[in-house]
Amino acid sequence: MNEHIDMTLQIRTKYFLSEYETPMTRFARRVELDQSTVRKWLKGKLKLSQESEQRIADFLTAHNC
Repeated sequence: MNEHIDMTLQIRTKYFLSEYETPMTRFARRVELDQSTVRKWLKGKLKLSQESEQRIADFLTAHNC
């Protein structure tokens, strides 16, 4: 994925976490990632694999985000 798509996915994730008041631990578990990994990724300190990004994208799409 390119950086633009990755940034959009981060924005969608932040929106989901905020809008639905979802705990980070629950979200991370549902996308099969460690909570600290998701936090670092959202802060731009970590690049996820395409498989991980796809799991997040699929999860958000399933929840209309």
